Amino acid sequence: MNQSRTYNPDHADVFLIGHYGHWASNVNIDFDAYVTVLLGRLHDKSKPHLFLCPSWNPARSRSAGIAKVMTKFSEEGVNIYSVGIERNGHWQSTTPDRILPIPYLVKQSKPLPAIHNLAQKHRISNTVFYAGDSRPNAKRWAGCDRSMITPLIGAPNMQVSLFGKENPGRLNQTQYNLFMETIEFCLIICGDTPTSRSLASSIVHGCIPIRIGSRLRGLCEPPCKKGFGWTPSGKDNPHLPFMERMNWTDFPEVDEADFIVDPMATLQDLFVRLSTSFGKAVEYTWMSFLKLLDDSEHHE
Repeated sequence: MNQSRTYNPDHADVFLIGHYGHWASNVNIDFDAYVTVLLGRLHDKSKPHLFLCPSWNPARSRSAGIAKVMTKFSEEGVNIYSVGIERNGHWQSTTPDRILPIPYLVKQSKPLPAIHNLAQKHRISNTVFYAGDSRPNAKRWAGCDRSMITPLIGAPNMQVSLFGKENPGRLNQTQYNLFMETIEFCLIICGDTPTSRSLASSIVHGCIPIRIGSRLRGLCEPPCKKGFGWTPSGKDNPHLPFMERMNWTDFPEVDEADFIVDPMATLQDLFVRLSTSFGKAVEYTWMSFLKLLDDSEHHE
């Protein structure tokens, strides 16, 4: 048995509470009775309890019973925390400081030894990749206009595409993975809310993430605005995962307002800084990603 786990509740420092509410969200469940049963099984309410059911919008949170469980646990004095794909209090029904950010679930396209080999693979310098949905509602809900990347489409060293009703040519997963494994940098762009699957994909495939804007750091600087079921979590509660094991300040980020004005010039300026001030930022990123993958494999 892994040394970090125990089946003896007296020896436990943290209790995990599994919840499969999303699977049963279309079934008429008496969540009040369900919570009563859960409360009756708790061993020590004072110890941290981690509620394992992230959500991706307020409606899904309600239908999965997350709000009822979290609210009742708090009322009963349970030392309750939640996991979330971002620190979104509306979705997880708690304060941002009690949400542990986790990445979106992305399947590795290759076994770990092959991913290690990618670290030695030559990638064309200063190449950039992004492929995503245009998310037309994001501008109204969050002040995020993904069309900011359109000046990069077709530019040299830019493998950038935006999909939607007018341009339905979405990449399949194999094509998407190939670009992430061969291109040096991947753009991480806002959406309806601060997070997206792109960051988790870049970690798995070793594409160096360039964050456009400060939203993942919990901030909401122009053109960002509050909207649709989320509010900024604040600089003390960033949405970036693995904070205790990765120093995200060493990873590239550009100002979103500057990027909107001239995305190519903003990236070119970044590449100059990466080759001087950041030193071996790319190598550091690779080592950080690979260590995360190593640790996750060794703790399975």
